[in-house]
Amino acid sequence: MKIGGQRKLFSVLMLISGCLFIKGPAMAQDSLEVWKVDFKYIEKDSVSGSDFAYAVFADYGLVSLYYRDGAFKWVYTDSLYELGNAKGKIHYMVNGTRAEELLWPSGVMPDNWMMQDSFFYLWPKDYKGQWLNKSGEVAGLTIYPKIFSSSHLVDEQVLVYFTDDLPEAAWKPYSFLHHEGHGILGIFLTDGQGEIRKGIEATGVSKVKVGADFFLLPESLHIVEIIKPPKLNE
Repeated sequence: MKIGGQRKLFSVLMLISGCLFIKGPAMAQDSLEVWKVDFKYIEKDSVSGSDFAYAVFADYGLVSLYYRDGAFKWVYTDSLYELGNAKGKIHYMVNGTRAEELLWPSGVMPDNWMMQDSFFYLWPKDYKGQWLNKSGEVAGLTIYPKIFSSSHLVDEQVLVYFTDDLPEAAWKPYSFLHHEGHGILGIFLTDGQGEIRKGIEATGVSKVKVGADFFLLPESLHIVEIIKPPKLNE
């Protein structure tokens, strides 16, 4: 297999890092060809300490991810979607005419976990990844499973279905995925023995054409900015 191993300061950082730009003059091309991956939410055990990455999927069940050249867009409903960029420090949750700025783990902030009603943080260096000695097929494409674990999480791991049949994923909900240059067809929380508790799995993959402004934030939206950042000291 081929897989190997002003408005505010944040707005300025977002623009410098090539995250998202407010929609401006008409772009030269009328459409873009992008990847579309449909996902379904799977839950076998609701008792888990890191529901944050999966909460919105649990609400809607079937969702679609569009991505191209680092930009991504999750579409939950006609009026609810999420915009971001693999290189950015901020992404947006758009609901109707409102867009909320959110920090996300693109390699610059820790993963937030909860245990016994208290929060704690893990950085990429706290995880170890191991390829499982097997391959499979999801949505008609070959996958190579990899399990990520941390000594700080005795009974919880993250299982990822990587693939060579798609470009590098733009959406990476965990900081330790930041340097994984592969397509993704599934991400799951598992127990200490690798049994799936919850996650998302691809059900279909296609290339589609979208408008040239598909990944841009409409300038008519009311943007709710981040007030105070967390400590980002590793």
